[in-house]
Amino acid sequence: MSPVQWKLARLKYDSSSGSLSTTSISAGDDVVFDAVHDIALDNINYLYVAGSYTSSTEGKNIRIARFDTDFESYWVHDFNGSDDLDDEALSIEVHGTSYVYVAGYSTSATTGKDIYAVKMTATGATVSWEDTYDLNGGDDVGNYLALDNSNSPIIGATTFKNGNDDIAVVGIKSTTGAINYQNRYNSEYNKNDRADCVAVDQSNGSLYVAGRNKSMILHTLIYSLNGKKNNLFTSTLRWLFKLCGIYKEPRTS
Repeated sequence: MSPVQWKLARLKYDSSSGSLSTTSISAGDDVVFDAVHDIALDNINYLYVAGSYTSSTEGKNIRIARFDTDFESYWVHDFNGSDDLDDEALSIEVHGTSYVYVAGYSTSATTGKDIYAVKMTATGATVSWEDTYDLNGGDDVGNYLALDNSNSPIIGATTFKNGNDDIAVVGIKSTTGAINYQNRYNSEYNKNDRADCVAVDQSNGSLYVAGRNKSMILHTLIYSLNGKKNNLFTSTLRWLFKLCGIYKEPRTS
């Protein structure tokens, strides 16, 4: 029996009525996804997909793809870590029609899961930089990615340290992919914490990080940037207990 190959189904809904307007299936067998974790649209309505496919010898591999308005694949970018273990793309963000940023994780035989991030051009999948980040020697997973006011990626992550998972916020230099800053938070419950959402208020630069802990208490971290990136984590911090209602707005500049 031949292995099952998955294609992508795209469903488009009318924003005013909520009714299903169009459906389409990806063409060709060369763009196979076993899991889709995030999607994004650019300014000309091209679709970007982040997820993974499974190899019989390499486990899960990262797969990132761009589709045109007819749902034909424009390019595909794959990544397999050096140890042939599981790797997945979990979050994707597009800056206009210029660049694509993706976060996720890549598994190492020595350090476990490390944060994965890549920057590539939106038109040709030319990789500007691609890297993995081991924060504390334990599992680190890039759950969510957003762009700040200077279009540099900020990753909301889960990092393992001292017996439990903590929330980590990692700022990445857009030009080189090097870590610009990082901050770890272990909640007062001292249980597993997870960052689920990251968003930036473009009007004032405030950074919102929403997540939860093992007790299923939902909370939001708020940082005030004040235009000074170096002081990002020295400003006022407030915890709010509420649902994670943050979403990514289309970027036009």
